[in-house]
Amino acid sequence: MTQTNTISSKLLLSIFATGIMVFSGIVSETAMNVTFPTLMKEFDVGTSTVQWLTTGYLLMLALVVPLSSFLKKRFSAKGLFLFAIALFIGATIYAGLSTQFAYLLIARLIQGGATGIALPLMFNIIITQAPKQKIGMLMGIATLIVAMAPAVGPVLGGVVIDFYGWRMVFFLLLPLLFLALAAGIFAISPTNSPEKVRFDFIGYFLLAVSFASFIFATEKTAHYGWFDPLVLVLLVLSLVALSGFVLKAKQGKNPLIHLAVFQYKPFVLSLLFILSIQFNVLALGYLIPNYAQIATHSSAFIAGFLLLPGCLVGAFIAPFSGKLLDRIGVINTLQQLAGATGTSVVASIVANQQQKIDLTQGTMLGSQQAFILLMLFSVFGLFCAVKTFQIQKK
Repeated sequence: MTQTNTISSKLLLSIFATGIMVFSGIVSETAMNVTFPTLMKEFDVGTSTVQWLTTGYLLMLALVVPLSSFLKKRFSAKGLFLFAIALFIGATIYAGLSTQFAYLLIARLIQGGATGIALPLMFNIIITQAPKQKIGMLMGIATLIVAMAPAVGPVLGGVVIDFYGWRMVFFLLLPLLFLALAAGIFAISPTNSPEKVRFDFIGYFLLAVSFASFIFATEKTAHYGWFDPLVLVLLVLSLVALSGFVLKAKQGKNPLIHLAVFQYKPFVLSLLFILSIQFNVLALGYLIPNYAQIATHSSAFIAGFLLLPGCLVGAFIAPFSGKLLDRIGVINTLQQLAGATGTSVVASIVANQQQKIDLTQGTMLGSQQAFILLMLFSVFGLFCAVKTFQIQKK
């Protein structure tokens, strides 16, 4: 750990390099939500299929983030960065050139995996290299870089789609990514000697099966409903795999996720509050622009700007969380899963109504039902927050 209070230019460039990569990942995620109606027409896919561009991205992010503890011990910071950004740049070019939906989805999955490496790496660089007195401030700066992405993404997506087409969303990110690559090559130094550490392959497999099965189950409800045998089998598989992961984590010496924190009630209630917010935010990021374009026939430009006020508020508040150092691990993993679930669930509700009626009327009715669900999640989140403060006062 650095003992002086001076922040080196190389440290700032390292934060910039990793931050720009995470920024690009979130920009592409939020911008893609505005492109869904356009992509549905171009690739002839439905609502429940196109939402995988966001859901799949978030699922990959949720699956890769738990690997951060193992990766930072097994590989150097510079090696991880170069691997991640090479993946991201390649996937971004591939996405922009995609001629089929499957190719675009593969590119988005790779981007999600690369962002899952870069996100914890950025905060790990700060924690391991910054002076103790400056960690909170640098966390705030890093968080601000990330928080500005949701404000930029929808607006960028709306403007670009209306004037240049959806592919330009990816091509516009390339100059930033190459700049980040140059900064990372110059500034990021190997902060550790790689260690030979054991990896919990069984635990990770169980976690991946649990997450993937749950998201697939929510997506299938658009066509089959919640009580279809296939959906029930996937939900049971998810629960069994999660139970197996919990048992493995309790018995293992180096679990992927330390579960002891879940014994602390205020933490659990706070986590439920965070997850309900993440569920709502990502769901609204899908619902609002799609409702605007399909139900009210607004342009992509208008649809993108509808998300701007909320995103700006979020970007303003985010830096104040800079002192909260636990931005990775279990919280971040579950946040991404909650976001993927929110997007998948509301997309399934809308898709179900679209199949029963027609695209426009189905979108309107399905969105109304989805908004009611999100209101209930908001009430649940408020309840968790109130209970947390009541416990803390005792």
